[in-house]
Amino acid sequence: MNLRANPAHAAAGRVQAMRLGIRTLLVTAAMLLAAAGALGGRAAAPESRTPLYDRSCAECHGAAAKYGPRTAVKIERAIRNVPQMSGLATLSAVDIQKISDELYAAAHVSK
Repeated sequence: MNLRANPAHAAAGRVQAMRLGIRTLLVTAAMLLAAAGALGGRAAAPESRTPLYDRSCAECHGAAAKYGPRTAVKIERAIRNVPQMSGLATLSAVDIQKISDELYAAAHVSK
């Protein structure tokens, strides 16, 4: 039996190919929607130059470039002496130095 000679078989092959294409399209759309949901429906924000400052300080102090450089000693002193900053007492000396470095870098980039 010659399958090419039978139009019904040819039509069935086209329908099967179309279903496969639609299935692929639906799977791709589902994956894109899942990825968008993982991002909270928003596009990914550009990577911050001051990630530790942003997480620990920006909520109260605003943008890092606004303050200019601060030494780690000044930051540690503020955490010890300013009651509103007492929640940051868990930051390590390394983290405080990173915040100082981020402030220094932000001050020099913004000028």
